[in-house]
Amino acid sequence: MADGVVRRDVLKAGTAGAVWLGGLPLATLLHSVPAVTTVGHLPASGPLPQSADDLAYLSIAQASQLIRARKLSPVDLLDACLHRIGRFEPKVSAWIRLLADDARAQAKASAARAAHRALLSPLDGIPIAIKDLYDQKGVRTTAGSKVLADAPPAAADSTVVARLRRAGSVLLGKVNTHEFAYGVWTPPTSNPWELSHIPGGSSGGSGAALSAGMCLGATGSDTGGSIRIPSSLCGTVGIKPTFGRVSKAGLIPLAWSLDHAGPMARTVEDCALLLNAIAGPDPQDPSTSPVLAPDFSAGIGRPVRGFRVGVPTSVFFDGAEAGTEAAVRAAVPVLQKLGVHVVPLTVPATQNVAATSYLIIQLSEPLAAHEYYLRRRPQDYQTQTQLFFGLDAEWAAQHYLRAQRIRTINIAQWVDIFGGVDAVLTPTTPRPAPTKQEAQATGVIDLVNYTSLFDLNGCPSISVPAGFSGGLPVGLMLSARPFDEVRLLQLAYAYQQATGFNARRPALS
Repeated sequence: MADGVVRRDVLKAGTAGAVWLGGLPLATLLHSVPAVTTVGHLPASGPLPQSADDLAYLSIAQASQLIRARKLSPVDLLDACLHRIGRFEPKVSAWIRLLADDARAQAKASAARAAHRALLSPLDGIPIAIKDLYDQKGVRTTAGSKVLADAPPAAADSTVVARLRRAGSVLLGKVNTHEFAYGVWTPPTSNPWELSHIPGGSSGGSGAALSAGMCLGATGSDTGGSIRIPSSLCGTVGIKPTFGRVSKAGLIPLAWSLDHAGPMARTVEDCALLLNAIAGPDPQDPSTSPVLAPDFSAGIGRPVRGFRVGVPTSVFFDGAEAGTEAAVRAAVPVLQKLGVHVVPLTVPATQNVAATSYLIIQLSEPLAAHEYYLRRRPQDYQTQTQLFFGLDAEWAAQHYLRAQRIRTINIAQWVDIFGGVDAVLTPTTPRPAPTKQEAQATGVIDLVNYTSLFDLNGCPSISVPAGFSGGLPVGLMLSARPFDEVRLLQLAYAYQQATGFNARRPALS
């Protein structure tokens, strides 16, 4: 992997003349990304935990070092996760299909590689949950829907799953998703912090499984916030990479021009390690960028003194619950103490109309993606999903095209903004996890109010734990210029280490 995204990478990847979202020249975008030529400093593993619970809550970085040092067997690590699943899955309902026997065979193979000092990557032997939108060879992909309940097993791995498999990951099974990723509460999955509350969505199974100590990493997808919302509500970490950074081949689509694939974990450094395995060009997905993937962990542990972070003066705190706003604004002095310059930020003039544009695109594209099944099995969709499809009826082609034009303008404005700041600091969601009862009654779609704007502009965006409100986790969202994930992760890691909120565990019993 390259040490950073620098000018020579543009030439290597053949991006001269290539364009990104909004028709922006890819070479120009990459030229604006500061090069990172350092090597990251992952935290030390520490001693081997003595309890199964502590083993299951190891970070990927810690477990990887222990496996490499032959102090921890991948089989024991898997058993610790399976032990947590056996105890708490009846309460959390995170899993659609557990593949314990397959996972054990993979863990044994990893243990054999470790014994011969032939580990494939830092993910070798690490139990990973797969959101049930991703194809995994020989396993049915249901997308959390009755529509696909009798679908044949996948004939091949999705690109992300294939790359995780090549990295030696232990594929633990399929976790729940809101039906076809078209919602933010993922029934019937519960939030491990409070079982009567939702985990968020649509990657709610991933967030809940991580929070409950059932796996060390997971895949997610993000069309309106579906990686970051459950990360925020479950007290975990999730990054939506730059649009086109990670392949969506073999991932059931929701909205083609908004969908992003990405990793979820319990720490920032773990998200970096997962990105190292899954990011990069893919000929099977024409929406992937030809940009070579850097070492996403290159900034981990490096100083952030001199970074500039903007805090929006409008839109992104509108409607925020008081405890959420207080927790997020408390991040400002933390960053300032680290040497970060925090400045007020004026959002683009198009931001409010851009939110409407997002809505039009997000309601139109799924209708096209689901046309086949809507004509044949409309009754098998959940009631809320049927309502979302019905909302598209008033949008015509001219509305969709106008929405995409406004999006193009908004993207250019955000790229200009990132010429003056390295990141933007906002809440991930307006409030902590709502109750299941409220979600059932209203859909709690307000949870996408902040996250969706970075699906529209395609910029990378990460949610990290920022404290609690009413005993429930609050997420801080940091977003950056396109293709600047290395420095975004660097900043998020510095905040994580200064606060330690990610180390808290829910009191499941």
